[in-house]
Amino acid sequence: MDKSVRIRVTRDIILISVLLLLSIGAFVLINAMGDDGTLVEVTVDGETVASYKITETLETEIVTPYGKNVLVIKNGQAEVTSADCPDGICASHRPISKIGESIVCLPHKLVVSVTDGEG
Repeated sequence: MDKSVRIRVTRDIILISVLLLLSIGAFVLINAMGDDGTLVEVTVDGETVASYKITETLETEIVTPYGKNVLVIKNGQAEVTSADCPDGICASHRPISKIGESIVCLPHKLVVSVTDGEG
């Protein structure tokens, strides 16, 4: 392999490594810096249909004109554990607990979001 090619490959590897480390660092920082929420708001088609304290422990079925989802709140986190929509992406989303995080089920027009309880 030509010396100039080896230098370019080495520089590319260094650049990719630095970008990867910066991305991981930013991800960790954003997750660590987020404030814990106090309220879980459930909206369907843009209208708030329910609000729960994130400190509660509950499991509730959310029935919309578009389908059903099961919301579970425990240990200061909220998650959708099941949904009868075709893709089920919302049910595979990780639990949320920080202000501004949300779980969205597009087929059911459902949004579960964490807020600070103000406004």
